[in-house]
Amino acid sequence: MKEITIVGLGPGDYKQLSLEALEIMKNAGTLVFRTEKHPVAERIRESGISFTCCDDIYDSCESFDETYEQISRRILDLCREKGQVVYAVPGHPLVAEKSVELILAGAGKDIKVNIVPALSFIDVILSSLKIDPIYGLKIIDGLSIKTQKPDKRCGNIITQVYDKLVASEVKLALMDYYTDDFEIYIIRAAGVEGQERIASIPLYELDRIEWMDYLTSIYVPPALDSGARYKSFDDLVELMESLRGEKGCPWDKEQTRESLRPYLLEETYEVLDAIEKIWAFQDRSLTFRHACHHATCGACGMRVNGKEKLTCITSLHTVVKNNGVLKIEPLRNFPVLSDLVVDMGHLYRQTEEADFQQVVPLEAAQLPYEITPNRTPNEPHERLVDCIECGLCVSACPAAFTSTDYRGPAALAAIQQGIAFAPNEVLFDLADHENGVWRCHSAFECTEVCPSNVDPGWRIMNLRRRVIHHRISRVFKKSQKVSRP
Repeated sequence: MKEITIVGLGPGDYKQLSLEALEIMKNAGTLVFRTEKHPVAERIRESGISFTCCDDIYDSCESFDETYEQISRRILDLCREKGQVVYAVPGHPLVAEKSVELILAGAGKDIKVNIVPALSFIDVILSSLKIDPIYGLKIIDGLSIKTQKPDKRCGNIITQVYDKLVASEVKLALMDYYTDDFEIYIIRAAGVEGQERIASIPLYELDRIEWMDYLTSIYVPPALDSGARYKSFDDLVELMESLRGEKGCPWDKEQTRESLRPYLLEETYEVLDAIEKIWAFQDRSLTFRHACHHATCGACGMRVNGKEKLTCITSLHTVVKNNGVLKIEPLRNFPVLSDLVVDMGHLYRQTEEADFQQVVPLEAAQLPYEITPNRTPNEPHERLVDCIECGLCVSACPAAFTSTDYRGPAALAAIQQGIAFAPNEVLFDLADHENGVWRCHSAFECTEVCPSNVDPGWRIMNLRRRVIHHRISRVFKKSQKVSRP
């Protein structure tokens, strides 16, 4: 029967090579090394043992998957041709050896495969770092770091970190789990006398090491108390078990699914989620607006249980009490186009007429707060107001409810900003009108519902003072002209 004997060469020190492996290689008719880039290869050749290697395959293939596939195929073909082949691999044949895995899978019933164990790089890394694996250890292929996730609750050994490019990919992946300055260990030629090198470095320096090569591995210690960027789901389970345990919190031990339901709703469901669920599962004809889902675009403004809200940031728990009813209506004071969608053209036209600019040159801006003194030349603009033109203020305004010609809080707030920036007669005429600042009832409903802290009520009051001051100024200017000879 045809036979392949796979022997391990150990981590790299000739003294760690087993007598069994050495005897098998001496008596081998056909001996093939996966690579001769291993510290014991030259010593074996000097002892009079001849062998071939597969380094030519590494030079001709474009990926490691293709390389290991061709190596395994070469060994299997040699076995079918010669009858018996000894295949030597670094470390232990069954530890991080893809070519051995492929040989075992492709051997079939006609080829017998024998495994001769050896010390693996894992053994010597544990010995060099004085680590007991009983507390947990995970082995990760550095070339598969995107799919093989690290476990911060135990130690992680990452293999095949053979150059800066791989080190950079590993570093970026690890930074999703550990803080940038978390201490890790980089190990080269572990266990090889005169060549072993171990360094403790912060994670962010991993791809700056100059001496890494094909004998380099990384050890990432557990991050139980500190060093982890985020808590894991296992941490949450442990915390819950502690809080609800015998010596836990009395309040936590009393909780049930029903008692925790309101808090779950508060943290996980917004009103917009409920509307989308109705559209998805009950009524596909339901019409509503939404876009950003984080209170930036202003598209999802509606009346929720009689109050103007941005539905993307309004928690169900805050508007539905004691299993009550959720009532959603379109905004008031706008023509309804369909279901929950209104025509906001009037708001846009009024704001555009005010020639409102949200961003203006910093040196020309008249801001109601102090400018940061250490501003750099690359920051020449300062945002004046955070109005997202959602229309909530117009919907809540009682004056807008009584008159469709009223300019509305949003437009008047824009006029106030325009006058504060560059006073001109056009803006004053827009404000000083029966449908301008004098229509406002000072109810401040607009300020109450504004999701962006624009405070249109205060701006309208400020605009009134500016209009009155402008009127008085014009009277004095006229009187001065009349009194001239």
